[in-house]
Amino acid sequence: MPKNTFYNLPGKKRWKLDQALYKEFSFYSLNDSSIARIIADAEIPRGSFYQYFSDLEDAYYYTLEQQMREVANLFTGLLEKHDGVIYSATTEFYAILLKESKHFPIFTHALLNMNGKIHQLISHFFTIDNEKAYQQQLELAVNPIENKDYFFHLLRVISSVMVHNFIETHSQMIPLKAAIYNYEQDLKLIKTDQHIATF
Repeated sequence: MPKNTFYNLPGKKRWKLDQALYKEFSFYSLNDSSIARIIADAEIPRGSFYQYFSDLEDAYYYTLEQQMREVANLFTGLLEKHDGVIYSATTEFYAILLKESKHFPIFTHALLNMNGKIHQLISHFFTIDNEKAYQQQLELAVNPIENKDYFFHLLRVISSVMVHNFIETHSQMIPLKAAIYNYEQDLKLIKTDQHIATF
């Protein structure tokens, strides 16, 4: 994560560096990214970069985390829209990630270049949002899932199915309609449990 010197930057200078990071990691995976391009876009010396971040990986995970917040907010917003119904909310969420992947380029790159640390970060954010999602479906759903541990496990399984389908769709260039159908078929297997038959 960034050093304190980054957070102490004047607003305009920090914004410019944020934009340079966003641009770099939108077009390149971590392995293909370059500090040289970042500092050129941000118009800062190389030495200044290391005053703000330990290394390129540090900058990458900071930037990915910012986009993960956007993705997490999207999910909780959709859960509210669908009155706490997990199945329909996650289906629309998955469709948006596919149709509007250009709006989440860093997240998309991360999923397609998954490693242990990226997986841990993504799991961490969904875990943080689980509590909010749990409360939302309790308040909104007609047939909410009251067992919190069960609900958290369910979201973990669904997110794993979603990531698998996302990667498969991109790697095999599956058309959008077919990709959503495949995802829905996988979710039907999860729904065979009587406890979640109405979610």
